[in-house]
Amino acid sequence: MKKFLLLASAFCVFGAFAQNTKTVTFYAEGSTAPTADESVVLPTGNVAGNTYSSDFVNIKFVKVSSSTSNVTSSLVRWYASDKIELSGVDDAKVTALTLVASGTSYVKDIKNESGTVLGSWSGTTWTYDLDEAADALTIVASAQIRFSSLTVTCDASVVDNREKVTLTFPESSYTATLGESFDSPEVSASVEGLVYSWESSDPDVASVDSETGVVSILTPGFTTITVRSEETEVYRSGEGSYELLVIDPNKTDAAFDFTKEPDNLVFQDGVVNVVFAADGGTAPKWYEDGSAIRFYAKNTVTISVPEGYRLVDAVFTTSSTYPSFNNGTTCKNADDEDFGTFSNLKWSAGDDNGNTLVIKNGGTSGQVRIQTLKVNFALETGVAGIEAEENAAPVYYNLQGVRVAQPENGLYIEVKGNSSRKVFVGK
Repeated sequence: MKKFLLLASAFCVFGAFAQNTKTVTFYAEGSTAPTADESVVLPTGNVAGNTYSSDFVNIKFVKVSSSTSNVTSSLVRWYASDKIELSGVDDAKVTALTLVASGTSYVKDIKNESGTVLGSWSGTTWTYDLDEAADALTIVASAQIRFSSLTVTCDASVVDNREKVTLTFPESSYTATLGESFDSPEVSASVEGLVYSWESSDPDVASVDSETGVVSILTPGFTTITVRSEETEVYRSGEGSYELLVIDPNKTDAAFDFTKEPDNLVFQDGVVNVVFAADGGTAPKWYEDGSAIRFYAKNTVTISVPEGYRLVDAVFTTSSTYPSFNNGTTCKNADDEDFGTFSNLKWSAGDDNGNTLVIKNGGTSGQVRIQTLKVNFALETGVAGIEAEENAAPVYYNLQGVRVAQPENGLYIEVKGNSSRKVFVGK
């Protein structure tokens, strides 16, 4: 019979399998991570559709409901019917789960994918021990659950002990110009003589020869080029990657249509990224009724372009019902300084210069229903046109424009002196 432990305050993890037990904590940015063998931050913003990885277990948030699970105000908002898929890495098996919730008002049942209730609880901490270790597990929220951390206990006694190959590149990110040649960077490996395979996360932006790693530039945008080494009897497969930004000096606008249901609230058109998120209050949502994104009080939309570009203006269109942003709407840059002006659904940079804009809907209630967005931007004199102060300490922000003291496991905006760029931070 499965055991359920109710814990009112103390944080504990009880593993049913003692052999080589490992714990991994996935915790909301801004919260305190419980002690574990490995910790992975869940960054502020939407988490639906995203996978978060560790050395022993991966988790993926799967969107099922009309709402979008997200991290806001140091809590994960996990909506009813949405799923979290857990899977062991390199033969590690899941043996127990511990979830720290924000309070009884948001604590409901957790089920497995077949609908069997794994447990209910009324305290702030819930622990579930599996009768038998599992390669994978899917859990489902019966109603909205707000939690600060999810700790997964694994049995790593059968983990592959072959040496893991390390693959690296000279830089974590590169820039290519449409119409010009791009010299693919050379991969460095901890072991010689291995066979590689290559892939591009967005082959519409840039394709890569699966055997040679030679990249072909196709259209503006972002892609990640990944190389993997073939496993052998002695070595496990290794993996390395770099981010590639493709720019088109002749393209200076981007358009977004929110009238059709998106997979999530993160959008990209060429070099422009748009992210809708919550900063307290109700999270933004797409609804078929009105065919728009419902942008509530305290919601933020972050519009960003890469280093070497600057934002010029952004124009929204809205539905006839709820057509206006709330009074008190603010426009800030990545340093949380006032940035440009906003009036009649149009933001203009004016004399201000920056590549990241955070618009926050004002008030404490109300909404605006956003249907489209057009962004105009300009290219500086070359992508490296902004001189960096070489000795300045870098400052990091997530893609929602929130400053991050210690970035880990994800894509961030790095600001150094007068220069900014996107960087991928790994373990």
